[in-house]
Amino acid sequence: PIAGWTAAKILWVKENQPELFQKCKHILLPKDYIVYILTGKSSTDVSDASGMQIFDVKKRNWSDEVLEKLDLPKSLFGEVHESQEVVGTLLPQIAKTCGLLEDTLVVAGGSDNACAAIGTGTIREGEAFISLGTSAVVYTHLDQFAQTKDGGIHLCCRCTCDPRLSGAGAVPHGARACS
Repeated sequence: PIAGWTAAKILWVKENQPELFQKCKHILLPKDYIVYILTGKSSTDVSDASGMQIFDVKKRNWSDEVLEKLDLPKSLFGEVHESQEVVGTLLPQIAKTCGLLEDTLVVAGGSDNACAAIGTGTIREGEAFISLGTSAVVYTHLDQFAQTKDGGIHLCCRCTCDPRLSGAGAVPHGARACS
């Protein structure tokens, strides 16, 4: 796994702080933690999950093969949703604290660059954008899943209402493609 991404970080904790890893009940990305606090449900969306290096982009679910190889229990990882899907509603105490109705819907959301693609209008094959920030990404879309032979492009899911479509992008330590 690429050292800066989630799978490598999980393995580092597992190998270097096993007592901490044993206490772990959920592994959540930042937006997914917020969804957990709001709904009490451990979940993620396909666009963020596909950047964790333990996700099968083509099947749009956790990779049993990778999880087995890394000896990571699938139970640590939440239910996977499409980005626009409803995860649940607000917990009663959260609704009360925020002054919202308990039946307020909470959706899965999406990764930063997958959402930025929508915001920049980069939603069709052949369109691309560059994101310079914590990472440097060249992001483009593909109309269908495209497996890379050498692993030089990271495949990930995009967060549009048409989950069949794919995207691609390059990051400083390799390349990234989104499905």
